Amino acid sequence: MKEFVIKELGKFLEVSDSISTPFKFYEVDEISENKWGLNAKVWLRTAFISFEETVVQKEDLDRTCKTLQDHEFVLTEIRESPMVLR
Repeated sequence: MKEFVIKELGKFLEVSDSISTPFKFYEVDEISENKWGLNAKVWLRTAFISFEETVVQKEDLDRTCKTLQDHEFVLTEIRESPMVLR
């Protein structure tokens, strides 16, 4: 599966807004005490469009999460399935 990582949040949101899908997710991982990794994805069946950012200010993290929510993204914990699908 291909993953297209868009480096600019504004462009990522522009592209994701043009796609009609309920599969818009973001995940926040704490890297250290004052550092978070933010990963947003749009699932397209055969590919992902994603945005990644490391955030060091809690206010910046909250602002970006709010922006994603305003664009119909849902906070999610993304896991790999141990089941093999055929």
